[in-house]
Amino acid sequence: MTLPVSNLDLLFAGPVEVEGDADQPWAVSTAPLGQITLETGAVGVGDPFTGGLSGPRLARQAPPGPVDVELSVVRLAPDHLRVAGARLRFSEAAVVQWVVATFVGAEDAEDPAYGVDAGTGCFVCATSAPQWDTEASSEVLLAAFDEDMLGCRHPGAPDHIATFSSGFGDGIYMTWWGLDSTGAPAQLVTDFEVLARPIWRSTEVPLPLARGALATELLQDFGVVLKRPFFSAATVSCERPRRVPRLRVGPSGGPWRHLRSTWHLSRCTWTLGATSPGEVLEVSISVGSRPARALN
Repeated sequence: MTLPVSNLDLLFAGPVEVEGDADQPWAVSTAPLGQITLETGAVGVGDPFTGGLSGPRLARQAPPGPVDVELSVVRLAPDHLRVAGARLRFSEAAVVQWVVATFVGAEDAEDPAYGVDAGTGCFVCATSAPQWDTEASSEVLLAAFDEDMLGCRHPGAPDHIATFSSGFGDGIYMTWWGLDSTGAPAQLVTDFEVLARPIWRSTEVPLPLARGALATELLQDFGVVLKRPFFSAATVSCERPRRVPRLRVGPSGGPWRHLRSTWHLSRCTWTLGATSPGEVLEVSISVGSRPARALN
């Protein structure tokens, strides 16, 4: 059974605070993007710059007519916003079931999703949008969609095409029908997986670190080589990591101080900073993900 990566009910529950990075909460809010009109109820989703305007339509029909477009916006830092999800809202009815949205001709696909290659997704009226799948149309949309915008409607077809940035960028993203108690579509949501938090496997290393490679079973299992340089007891580095570990310093079991990484070419380096007697280095590797939880 396919399950959403994020808690879809949480995406548009804002304003709400959720778990973030480095023990700092993220603020989630909902931003309106106007309306588009579905002429026949046929819906298209995808990357508008790489075929999303004329690609396969969704197998399930939506109610025809105008529909509100909304974005789930996450503030990761004062000047850092991301689109965690996009929604078509057909009614005010509560969602009682989320069903993965499949495409015409691929109803039996195990994990139906669309690929993003230009950092952008869209909802479109699948009846009228294909005529806008041209190079000239893409140039018009690109000019309107500057880097400071989270989303916009297509200047040439504002009543039929809504576009938005896709989370942290390119990837493969799934879309979900939110059904009400009668089984009718109340919402259609694309999850950009911003509200997915890693599941960590961790180990603790005593400080100060010995010179050379850190010998831990965790790092060996994942083929990650962390080293303390011979002439520096205050830094740890990793050359071409298969997975980038999370490093934190503190007393065993926490509370922890997160160490920020810097990159030079293929080398990742962390600076330990001042440490106190009895503190340890916690090394963690992501082994999966889970939906973020609300904090309030």
